[in-house]
Amino acid sequence: MQVLQLRGPVRTGRCPVNVHIITASAGTGKTTRLAELLDQSISDASARPEAILATTFTRQAAAELQNRARTRLLQNGHGQAAQALLTARIGTVNAVCGALVTDFSFELGLSPELRVLDDVGAELELERALASVVTDELSDRLQAFQGKFDGKFDWHYEVRQLIEGARANGIDADGMAISARRSIASLDECLGPTTETETSLDNALLAAIDQTLADIATVTADGTGVTRKYCSLLKDCRQDLVRRRLRWGSLGKAWQGAPRKEIGASL
Repeated sequence: MQVLQLRGPVRTGRCPVNVHIITASAGTGKTTRLAELLDQSISDASARPEAILATTFTRQAAAELQNRARTRLLQNGHGQAAQALLTARIGTVNAVCGALVTDFSFELGLSPELRVLDDVGAELELERALASVVTDELSDRLQAFQGKFDGKFDWHYEVRQLIEGARANGIDADGMAISARRSIASLDECLGPTTETETSLDNALLAAIDQTLADIATVTADGTGVTRKYCSLLKDCRQDLVRRRLRWGSLGKAWQGAPRKEIGASL
């Protein structure tokens, strides 16, 4: 078992405390070691059992830790301390932190009635937070990407993914801004520079589609399934382009596709 112990005193607020950090993989004896530390600290009076705080990831682990610690205390003749340990704050992170917030709710200016947000509640809170910082104009611009990329595109979902990713990787607001600039620079490098406007690019693409359809009709009256399917795809792309809802996926299919090999194309 890998054990890393940082011994105090470490001053937090007004009171110095001893901090013990134990890191190890599953099944290596972390709970046993923690029970030993609790027994040792209580036996030599360096810690009061009712003042101990210990957190775990699961309720089962919390119950196991408390049971093992009490068992060791009873075996060593510390029955009163074992009884007092029942009042210690030993539980999951949510349970312990929730109890602390409840106990000191008035000092914190919070309601003593706390609850863990479920998925529906969390989604509503995210929507409320986004509504406070995203203007209607920006929301419309973001939603417009649905017509350009994917009919199922939901910018709220994409923002949530970014938030969860940032939290998981410990990236703060400044770090997100740096990441955004790096992403934009990488994308610009891939696409290359352009001085064209959106309208001129659309017009050029429209002309290329028209020329390709004309070339196919001029060269041959080919009626194979491959050619008919390609022409149908180009016509759909043209119609969507005129309506300003042509998606990248459709354009990619037209770019990768082709009529029968004997026929040239301008696209």
